[in-house]
Amino acid sequence: MTNHFKTGKFFLSLFAGILACLLFFSYRGDTGFLTAHSLAGVLGVMIHTGHGHPGLTLMHIILQGLIISIGGLVFEHLRQHDELPTVSNINDLENRNLHVIGNIPFIQHNHYRYKADITHLNMCLLRAKMLHPLLISFPKCNEELSDAYNALYSAIHHDMVLNQHRSLLFTSPGSFEGKSINAANTAIEAARHGSRTLIIDSNLTTPVLDFIFLGTHCRQGLTNVLGRQIEWPMAIRETAIENLYLLPAGPLVKNATELIAAPVLADIIGEITSAYDLVILDSPPVLGSPDTVNLSACIDRVIMITHSRTTTFRAIDEARERLQDVQEKIAGYIVTSVHLDDQYDYSNYYEDF
Repeated sequence: MTNHFKTGKFFLSLFAGILACLLFFSYRGDTGFLTAHSLAGVLGVMIHTGHGHPGLTLMHIILQGLIISIGGLVFEHLRQHDELPTVSNINDLENRNLHVIGNIPFIQHNHYRYKADITHLNMCLLRAKMLHPLLISFPKCNEELSDAYNALYSAIHHDMVLNQHRSLLFTSPGSFEGKSINAANTAIEAARHGSRTLIIDSNLTTPVLDFIFLGTHCRQGLTNVLGRQIEWPMAIRETAIENLYLLPAGPLVKNATELIAAPVLADIIGEITSAYDLVILDSPPVLGSPDTVNLSACIDRVIMITHSRTTTFRAIDEARERLQDVQEKIAGYIVTSVHLDDQYDYSNYYEDF
């Protein structure tokens, strides 16, 4: 009887999570797929494997699914009625006098399934697998995607050389908007152009760069360096791409925010920047963590990522407010996952760079 009840809990919670997430999947594309799997994993797989609350009842599970479903319906209703208008293309940002430096097209690709024994690190691995086909180093990389990142790097390189800057931070208002893949592809493009490039995974709570570039989780990284357990050169890893090096996040720790806020961060970033032609940081979302504000104070330039049909103007405004002390460091905005029907003529877009 107990086994039947647990099985029933699993399928009902999994169904509720997937049903809620289909609302997002209908317009978020690959990002929606990640969101769906994340919530379905929380509602279903985690409960099934015994990681849920011991007092969790079937009614609790059903209520969780209903709450998420209602929340999704409300969000979709507001979005469709323009009460939460979202970015569609670069024209939307330029109309608000925001400097846009990149337009990344939406690319459909095959998805990966996850196993039932989901953990936090396995979810990071899932995200990395989802992002891997979008790397410009991927053997079957879409030509349009490759051209877009080549143009993006040209714009970034022009800005960095003009202002004699060497460190760059990628962030976004919210989660799942393309920070990691844009940071990774910019680093790859820089390395291909001959720059000795280091990419740092400074998202200490949900790191993915070690999975993307090395295929595994690194047990030594930025958390060890900030904790003064090792010197930063000992944590650097070579990647399969010439001129490209990785400083992974390292082991997951509970005091990640305290480490990022420590005064030693600026000294370490300064030492690292002097050793490479270009240093790129993949950071947490602005509205999801105070870490990005502390990180942005230690680098030269900030790139803000927005996701077509997902990032709201309200979120952009709130993110800019959080970064008001470093507004002059924002080099520009990137719009990712732009669908064909949202684009306009970009043929002359990059002529100014």
